[in-house]
Amino acid sequence: MTTFAEYTDELTRVKDELAALEAELDGLGDQVDPLDRIKLKFEIGKARLDVLKTQYDTTKTEVGVLTTDFNQMKNEQHKRIGYRDTLVYTAFAVVAGAAYAITQGASLLVLLGLIPAVLSLGWIYLANDTKVCEIGQYVRSELAPRMRRLLSEGAIPFGWESWHRALPGRRTGKIGHLAVTLTIFCAFPVTAFAIVVGNLSTLPSWVFPVGGAEAIATLCIGWLFLRANLRRRTPQIVAADTGDEALASD
Repeated sequence: MTTFAEYTDELTRVKDELAALEAELDGLGDQVDPLDRIKLKFEIGKARLDVLKTQYDTTKTEVGVLTTDFNQMKNEQHKRIGYRDTLVYTAFAVVAGAAYAITQGASLLVLLGLIPAVLSLGWIYLANDTKVCEIGQYVRSELAPRMRRLLSEGAIPFGWESWHRALPGRRTGKIGHLAVTLTIFCAFPVTAFAIVVGNLSTLPSWVFPVGGAEAIATLCIGWLFLRANLRRRTPQIVAADTGDEALASD
């Protein structure tokens, strides 16, 4: 099956051959009858127009494919952002519910249930946040260079994907975002664990090993959040199929 790139290269080759044929015709000079020369030039011009029209249709089709891919990626990104943000409110609700239960006289063992619940939400949050960032990287490093190759010189396809990343205060916002997520999905479980440890004498003996395992899991989740954030801070050169290169970092 012939790819878009191969098809475009073939059209370019045909166009070059037509130009060479026209140049050869001009080089023959008076050897060619004037009427025949007019007819041949007309046929060459017609063939060239057909090639240009085919190239236009091919480019239009590829632009449509890339635009469709972009729209699908953005729809997926928007859905994941909405779902990701909902997890924050869910985690707050879990913490508030556990705090309320304890104030009403419930056992501190409720906190041992709070920790895995919040950590699970944190894991799902991180997975969705990673996908959101990967979609942005895909648009910048794959779709944008391919689209730029098809458009006129100086065009900036999907410019928002890169422009908003250079706005003032972005780094501060990212640091604040990381601090909030660490507080919700790590600091709350650590606080719950500290409360449990402070009341071990009133709790069953199995609480300590279970709480210890949950503490280790909390540290792991925190490290995953930090690693993901640091990885996004490191620019990576990603070469698209077009041969172009683009910076791909969150």
